[in-house]
Amino acid sequence: MYTVQASTEFVADFEQIIDDILQNYTQAYAEKIALMLDIQLETLKQSPKIYTTAPFSKNYRRFIIDGKYTAFYKIDEQNHTVILLNIFPSIRDLEVLLK
Repeated sequence: MYTVQASTEFVADFEQIIDDILQNYTQAYAEKIALMLDIQLETLKQSPKIYTTAPFSKNYRRFIIDGKYTAFYKIDEQNHTVILLNIFPSIRDLEVLLK
């Protein structure tokens, strides 16, 4: 089993996403997105290679939440750790954001 660690960038990105949802949608939708992230994290603990590599970097993997948000992570095999790097709205230019 792997542990999951979130970078400070990931935490800030996710907080911004939740704030945006609360301003533009509903609290119920924000809670849904948070729950969907929790489910993805549990999956990563068991099977970190289940998700695809990012097309622009074989060092990063990605998963999508509700078809609207793309999260990037890398796997530290030596320490059995999944490191969450960033999460962005999927409509953004993700390759540019990760440079």
